[in-house]
Amino acid sequence: SFGGKETNHSDSHEPRRPPSFLVVDDEPFNQIVMEKLLALLNVPCDLASSGPEGLECLTQIIHNRQLSYENNGQDDEENLLQQYGGIIVDYDMPFMSGPELIQRIRKLESQHKLP
Repeated sequence: SFGGKETNHSDSHEPRRPPSFLVVDDEPFNQIVMEKLLALLNVPCDLASSGPEGLECLTQIIHNRQLSYENNGQDDEENLLQQYGGIIVDYDMPFMSGPELIQRIRKLESQHKLP
């Protein structure tokens, strides 16, 4: 299991799947390498080919959480499992650099109180 420890979070006593990683890189070869390395660790990942695309992946999760809260009054566990456990970002990308993307992610975290 991820991190060497399984934690039960549901009545079915199934181990919680490891959190996904988001890989943001404009080079397809680098995306493939990172995807394969994470797969060796049984860690799923989503791929984004630019800073704006990576930011969209995160804002979609935030949007889904907000909709779930509005509908249920609480976070939906299935939606919480879609949160990223980590983000791997290329430093030098067109449109939005890695450092700029990280700044925007930090701003989203503070605005939406993300872990």
